[in-house]
Formats: sequence, C-alpha cells, structure tokens
Amino acid sequence: MLYGLAKLFEFYDSAIYSAGAILSGHTLKHLAAAAACGALLRYFQKRQPIAAPNAALSQELLLWKK
Repeated sequence: MLYGLAKLFEFYDSAIYSAGAILSGHTLKHLAAAAACGALLRYFQKRQPIAAPNAALSQELLLWKK
C-alpha cells in the first residue's frame, strides 16, 4: 500500500509541488518508500516462530499411526 502511495506521489510530482511549493512529489515518494521499508522491517522484527508440537503429543501420534 505504501509503495502504491509512493508511485502516486511520483506521478503527481509537479501537481503536488505547485499546490504548496514546500515539498515535491519526489520528496514525498522517498518518504513513502522509506515508510514501506520501515513497515517491512517492523514485520520481520515482530514475527514469532511457529510453536513446535509438544514432544509427548508427537510421540503419541507416532504410536497411534502404527
């Protein structure tokens, strides 16, 4: 989603700059792309491994299959 926003800022670069003359769409594109990278980094930092099954339960399932 942030990548799409960055592409919109890139497309409307001159219109954004002419509206306020403070920031251009190019600058906002870079800020949105950096936010996308930050969101991706945050996702990787917060992810948790899938819990391994209980060893006793796993042994019981192996015995049951025999």
